[in-house]
Parts: sequence; C-alpha cells; structure tokens
Amino acid sequence: MSPSLVALIALGVLAALAAHTMVNAGRWLRRPAGDPVTITERVAVLLPLRDEAARVTPCLRALLAQRGVPGLRVVVLDDGSGDGTADVVRAVAAGDPRVTLLTGVDPPPGWLGKPHACWQLATRADPSATVLVFVDADVLLGPYAVAAAVTELRAAGAALLSPYPRIVVRTAADRLVQPLLQWLWLTFLPLRAMERSPRPSLAAAGGQFLVVDRAGYLRAGGHAAVADRVLEDIELARAVKRSAGRITLVDGSRLASCRMYETWPQLRDGYTKSLWASFGHPISAALVVTLRSYHLRKRRRLTWRGRPVG
Repeated sequence: MSPSLVALIALGVLAALAAHTMVNAGRWLRRPAGDPVTITERVAVLLPLRDEAARVTPCLRALLAQRGVPGLRVVVLDDGSGDGTADVVRAVAAGDPRVTLLTGVDPPPGWLGKPHACWQLATRADPSATVLVFVDADVLLGPYAVAAAVTELRAAGAALLSPYPRIVVRTAADRLVQPLLQWLWLTFLPLRAMERSPRPSLAAAGGQFLVVDRAGYLRAGGHAAVADRVLEDIELARAVKRSAGRITLVDGSRLASCRMYETWPQLRDGYTKSLWASFGHPISAALVVTLRSYHLRKRRRLTWRGRPVG
C-alpha cells in the first residue's frame, strides 16, 4: 500500500471521527438546563472524603444550598483523613440536621479504597431515599443541579445517569489532558445506541458526579460489584447494564464544575492511572493522547478558517 493511500485512509478515519463527535455533541448528547425545578423524591447525596480539608468547604456549601429537593440528605464519609477533614465538615455543616458524618473503616481484602468508601455511604444512607447521588470533593454543584439531574434520570428511564461537569482548566496541560475522557466517549461512543444497547462494553461514566436509581444500583450489586476496579465508575455502569438497567451520559456543564488536579504531577499521575486502566497499556494511552493533540490542532485550524469543527 502506497504512503499516499495510507495518508488518505488516515485522513478519512479522522474526518469520520470528527463528524461522529459533532453528531454526538450536537444532536444526541442530553443537556439538562439547570433551570428551577422541584422534585418530590427523597435523595441522598453521598460525599466520600480522604484528606480533603483544603477543598471540601465550597463543595459541601453548594450541596447544602441545593434547591428544589425538599427530601435532600447529605451523607459524608471521612475515609481515614489525616488533615482534619472531619473537623472542617463539622464546621461547615454547623449542626445542619440534613448532614450525617460517618467515619470510614479500612477496606477488607479485595477492595480498593474508593469503591469501599462509596459502598459504605450507599449502605448507610437514609433507607427512604430512592435516588443516590455520588459527588467528589472537587465538584461544585449549581443550585438546581441535583433536582435537574434526578429529573433527567427519570426522563431517560435510566438506572444510572452520569452528568459530566464543566472541567475547569488553567494551563496548556489542562487543556490537552483534562477533557480527554469526555472527548474519548464523544468521539468513539455512539450515545443513543449506548442507551438502547444492553451490551456492557458500550458504557461510560464519570464518578465525580453520578446519579443512580437506588433499586437499580442495588440490583447491579452496587460498588460491591466493582470492589477491585480502578475505574469503578465505568465498571459500575457496565454492572448496571448487566443487570438489565439503562445508563445515560449528559452534558453537566450547566449543573456542575470540577477542578480535578491542581498540579502537573497530580494531573500526570491521575490520568496515567485512568488511561492505563482504560486501554491496558501505556503505549495505547500515549496514542490516545497523541490523537487528542492532533484533533485539537485540527480544530484550531478549522476554526481559524471559519469552517465547522469537530
């Protein structure tokens, strides 16, 4: 095969991927508006923490400021923190009866820390709550985020809904790496086919902000079913599918924002772990980052020329 033919095929593949990204983002991606809405269901927001004293305050304040959820309860798990995280939680909660602070226990053999923390929260939440909302400490929710997300969960008929927050970027490395996981599923995953298909391989989710129907979550085995998985969020979505539940991804940029990593070493180590777990080998992960970089350069060129971009 001649080099020119190889280049032509490669350009065709890239063009097809860009077109698929545009269709996913422009037509098939659900977008909750975050407008004022009220729900009647009881909801438990679950917040696992480990050494998050420096950034839990705005997260928890945003949770307590949620509107449109009269039955809201917030359950916080201090998972072996050594920086006074529990004291900060107590100070922010200031005796608010909606907040319950739990002390985590060490995970048993075969469990990783994050799935075990989430499972402790899920099994100790208010039994009357019909929806569980998992939130990480680096996520800042808008005032109607929980109500809008639960509304979308029910409208989609899903057992699991993953609203991807707006990723806060400040550096060139952030712009290249931080949106990578969202770009991957927008580029390679047919969103509506994913919703309709029972295949576990057609699944994606982000654990920073995850909304689940409690009955569907327990039917799938909850985080106990993904106890030893590094990417427990994606594996939980697959477990939901295996139990005949539906999953859906939504654009959560109007509902929440997230600044996942503050420094380059944190960014490098966090995404190295995630991509390696996703693709099974560091070379595969490097190829994905390279493709993402090429896509960004192509997008800038197309924007500069005034043409549609992927």
